[in-house]
Amino acid sequence: MYAKRSVSTRIAKYLFVVIIFMGIISSLSLLVMASNKSDAEAINISGSLRMQSYRLLTEMERSPNTVEQNLVRYQDSLNANVLLTVQNQLFAPSGMKASYQKILQRWSVMSDFARAHQIEKYHAELKSYVQDVDDFVLELQRFAEQKWISAVSMLLILAMVSYVIWYMKLEVVKPLELMTKASMQVQMGQFKHIQLDTESGNELGVLAKVFTQMSSELGRLYSRLEDAVNEKTQKLRQTNRSLTTLYQSSQLLTPTKINDKILSQVLNHIRVSEHLRYIELEIFGSEHWEISFGQKDPKQSLQVEELSIENENLAVLSWQAGLPCPDPRMMKNLGQMVAKALYSHKTQRQQEQLL
Repeated sequence: MYAKRSVSTRIAKYLFVVIIFMGIISSLSLLVMASNKSDAEAINISGSLRMQSYRLLTEMERSPNTVEQNLVRYQDSLNANVLLTVQNQLFAPSGMKASYQKILQRWSVMSDFARAHQIEKYHAELKSYVQDVDDFVLELQRFAEQKWISAVSMLLILAMVSYVIWYMKLEVVKPLELMTKASMQVQMGQFKHIQLDTESGNELGVLAKVFTQMSSELGRLYSRLEDAVNEKTQKLRQTNRSLTTLYQSSQLLTPTKINDKILSQVLNHIRVSEHLRYIELEIFGSEHWEISFGQKDPKQSLQVEELSIENENLAVLSWQAGLPCPDPRMMKNLGQMVAKALYSHKTQRQQEQLL
């Protein structure tokens, strides 16, 4: 999906291009270094041809016997190995080669004038010939200057390497730094971490998107787990409170002879402890023992627990729950406890009447 915009693939391509380009430039640089040694010498020799041609004219006028010797020396300079090597160099321009061939052709004519001591003809051709030599020297200088392209190429390599470094910092280093900060925030429980670049289509963009989704899911799971723990803790607290309430109620109902005050104390304690809106105890055969606490809501139905022992109905316990709702098992245990107390009280009264 992200293969076309793969960071690793693009970096590999850039580095491959840089390596190839550096290989080419290095090869060219070696050739240029080898040829630069002869460029300066070739320019000096070609430049001396102008001076020698003028000196030959002077020798023709003053010392005709030395003309042949000077022609041989001039011919050696014109056919110097350095000039021939420059002509055979790689990328030698055709203009320079043509200029050198033109000098050779012109000199073959002028050398004949010199041998024949035709000073006027030699002098007439000299200015034009010197101009051709100047053109040749200029071509040599241009060719030498063109070799500075290697320096420009090295600058281009530096620019390419700088671009690769910039690209890696933008597309690799910076996203990794942001992802490291985000992972540290998640480690500390901050699931709403800093914004990551999830829109990028490369590997790091996909990784950032997956990381963001994962951290969001972890946040939801952590929140649900925290809610579940809180709920369990609340239930444990409620259960513990209910057990405490039952124990305190049993302490009130068991050792003493019960009466309406004790039952009122127990019911009110249950109402407060279990957050009941309304609680009522209706005792059969003892109308003056009907006990109630709280405000009855006519819109809310009553929850009823019949209190009986050995198939004998003793009372009815009714209540309206509030928030949080009481544990039904707790209310049932309370009803059994009250029923046993009422049954015990009734049995005692019967025994007293019998006595």
